[in-house]
Amino acid sequence: MADPIAVNRYNRIVLTQSIPGWYSKTEDRYHGAEHAFPFILEELIALSAVEIIIPSSHQATNYISSLDPLLAKRIKVIDDTDTTRSTQGILAPIELEVPFTKELDYLAKADQDFASYYTPLLSDISELRSGINQYLFAVKCQAEVDIHLLNLKTVISKLRKHLKSPESRAILATLSGIFNVYNPVSCDALIVHPDGGPELIQLFEDIVRDASYREASREAKNLGVPKKLRRAHALIRRQLQKVVSRPAFRGLIDFGGRIITAATGIPVPSSDLAAQLVSSGYLPPMVDVKRAVERGRRAWIERI
Repeated sequence: MADPIAVNRYNRIVLTQSIPGWYSKTEDRYHGAEHAFPFILEELIALSAVEIIIPSSHQATNYISSLDPLLAKRIKVIDDTDTTRSTQGILAPIELEVPFTKELDYLAKADQDFASYYTPLLSDISELRSGINQYLFAVKCQAEVDIHLLNLKTVISKLRKHLKSPESRAILATLSGIFNVYNPVSCDALIVHPDGGPELIQLFEDIVRDASYREASREAKNLGVPKKLRRAHALIRRQLQKVVSRPAFRGLIDFGGRIITAATGIPVPSSDLAAQLVSSGYLPPMVDVKRAVERGRRAWIERI
């Protein structure tokens, strides 16, 4: 049987960001994050995503049952335990070189000089682990993902200055080689002017069902294939312009843009690890999901 992930034709975005709730001082009441979730989904769909991917370990899996069916069917929950294990395997030599133990933790609390070296290293390794785990999950799902590349490259650079073992340094060099082919790329996108309520949910359903939007989303998936990147950009613009020109959407959506970080070249595999990371041919574009999450939260808060 064909893998449903591999044959998916449309653009997808991975939601890994946590979704905070909101405390209203005037009401002295906490509003749960589940109420913000529909607004956030609408923002993500506006980024040319037909499907929103949620890792099975994410808090949002608890909110899906309460969604409008039109939004719920745009979500796919995918198990992330295998990518977590893969990340642990890749970074095992690094974590072996800088282990977290009760003894070292106690020493860090007692010795300020040791703490100034040990504690930042643990923090950097934790950030590296999170970034690689998200990257592997996005490769598996063939989806855009929210990774702040500059932060990740900075962490890798800092670790290369401190770690000494050949295995650790080889891993970091491989990761640097892959992430160095990524560059900022300007892309076209829709800007939605929401007016709230069930009408908005139906608007997004109509947009996603539009043939030109689906063609744009199909091409947006090619933003993760370096050889197809330039052509995909031109075709996305053409199709989204058709969507905006539809009489049914006039005054509700506009033609806009977004910046993604995409692989503009193909890294040459210099190790088994590099070959493993690029073997699918899909190098997931990195997008700023945090802004979409925040826009969705603001839209939600304004309606409370």
